[in-house]
Amino acid sequence: MLNFNVRMDDPIGTTRVQVAGMLDVHNATEFSHMVHQVSEAAGTRACYDFTELDVVDSAGWAAVRTFVRDAQEYGGDVRPPANA
Repeated sequence: MLNFNVRMDDPIGTTRVQVAGMLDVHNATEFSHMVHQVSEAAGTRACYDFTELDVVDSAGWAAVRTFVRDAQEYGGDVRPPANA
């Protein structure tokens, strides 16, 4: 199960997104959909914290790698999963 905690954190409107839980083949699509929605809403003013995310299989890793690549391309800040 994934937990998304999204909050506005500072006066300039940075959105902080903390994702925790297990990411695997069963919820990789949900993960991709949720981070895409947040990214569209927040733009480059988002900080993603995946330090509490446990990626358990190749589908999960593929979803994380795709997101990190896209986020960094647009200037986003991503803290990788602890088991990276």
